[in-house]
Amino acid sequence: MKILYLYNEVLPTRKAHDAYIWRNCISLAQAGADVTLACGKGSKAATTLASYYKTELPPNFKQMPLRIFRRNFGLPWTWNRVFDSAAQRLLTRTSPDIVILSVRKQGQFHLAKKLPDTRYVYEVHELEWYPTQGESQAASQKVQQEREMLAQADLVTVTTEALRNILLKPPYRLTNPVAIVPLAIQRQAPLQPIEFSLPLHVMYIGQLYDGQGVEDLADAVAEVPSATLTIVGGSDQDVQRIQARLPPQSAERIRFTGFVEPGRLPGLAQTAHILAAPFRAQKRMPFVAHTKLCEYIAWRRPVLAPDLPIVHEHFPNGAGLCSYQPNNIADLIMCLQRISRQEAWQAAMDGIAAAPSSFWADRASAYLKLLQGL
Repeated sequence: MKILYLYNEVLPTRKAHDAYIWRNCISLAQAGADVTLACGKGSKAATTLASYYKTELPPNFKQMPLRIFRRNFGLPWTWNRVFDSAAQRLLTRTSPDIVILSVRKQGQFHLAKKLPDTRYVYEVHELEWYPTQGESQAASQKVQQEREMLAQADLVTVTTEALRNILLKPPYRLTNPVAIVPLAIQRQAPLQPIEFSLPLHVMYIGQLYDGQGVEDLADAVAEVPSATLTIVGGSDQDVQRIQARLPPQSAERIRFTGFVEPGRLPGLAQTAHILAAPFRAQKRMPFVAHTKLCEYIAWRRPVLAPDLPIVHEHFPNGAGLCSYQPNNIADLIMCLQRISRQEAWQAAMDGIAAAPSSFWADRASAYLKLLQGL
């Protein structure tokens, strides 16, 4: 089976989505497919990216750089159009069995120009509309255009049951196949065990943009003297924004590392007693999958996260999860105080040791079976 994955970015970037796409392509190749990743010209060589993302480089994987513009230089073309036109020529020339798309504008371009003998898969990671946004937004032109685009795909994949439910109901009402293909992580050894001690070391790993709830976590830790916090990731501007809101008395207990390359993250997480995913129940956050939850489980550290259905998809029996009411800093503070007691923390450690993990190799095998059925 020949698979062509189209992604109009210059790799690597600091986006988690880029790491997902790379590992998705590599794992599908390792499962037996011939995979070509078409990405922006200027991307690092495949050997460099494999080292950066800590993956192997199977012989049936190929990287194809395509021309990409970041500015239109006054022309009526966007940089999307330049890449997509080159990708369409590549499609016509190579006739892959499967094309995988995950960027909305790319989907609109290529699903309107489908080749008769190629099957098109669109991977949904985010949508124009979520139930948190209200009915008026559901009727917007962007939502209708997105619905029309998704309806043309031979298969739509989502990473959560919550996303699938949205697509099957108004305003999307998709009737073409919608399959759940959960996120996964690389198979790796768990972190070394850690003994309980105070202050409790809380760690957040990820971006610092709106909705991630890092401000809530920092505010809560500032009120819990028995806890310290390390925030890993984010731009310099985001770090400065959060630092500026912290009370002076908590500054010594809250540390920022800035961006850290993916391969160094397990070493940092090694020192944490508990790993935090404090995202807010707003916009897309309660519905989309969060890679950090998969990583945290595999690293075998208790997880601090809001009490939401999307979280419980990762923790079906709640073992290893320390949850609090979403968007409620007072309850988050009480949760931190509870988990700062040795018996509560040890119970969470025992629970996370038995939590199930989803690995890329297993995911790729299941995904490939779906694709073979198209």
